[in-house]
Amino acid sequence: MVHEIIGHGVTLASERVAELNRLFGQAVKRTTSSSALEKLSRVYWFTIEFGVLRENGEVKAYGTGLLSSAGELDEMRKAQLRPFDLEAASSEKYDPTHFQPVLFCADSFDDMHQTLRKFLLGW
Repeated sequence: MVHEIIGHGVTLASERVAELNRLFGQAVKRTTSSSALEKLSRVYWFTIEFGVLRENGEVKAYGTGLLSSAGELDEMRKAQLRPFDLEAASSEKYDPTHFQPVLFCADSFDDMHQTLRKFLLGW
């Protein structure tokens, strides 16, 4: 409940985040195989759920899984930060029962939004 309200509820107040969620839904509808759906779910995991970006030289969370968990936020500082590469994210395995050891970091919110939007529209 906390995750849904604090994580998703708050972020959906952002028109751009709400748009990305809609685009994910539309991409799911266009997905025709379980392997493609798995790739798309990993992109969702490493962006909407566990997305990070740089702002004024600092790494900040925008993902709902991070924003709704003090433990995840604390552990985020120890994660290996990789460049914001959605193809790489689509192949990265994750374990939802542990803190995330790998995160994909965008250069800015605008960069994340534009890159993810283009990816989803082309899905």
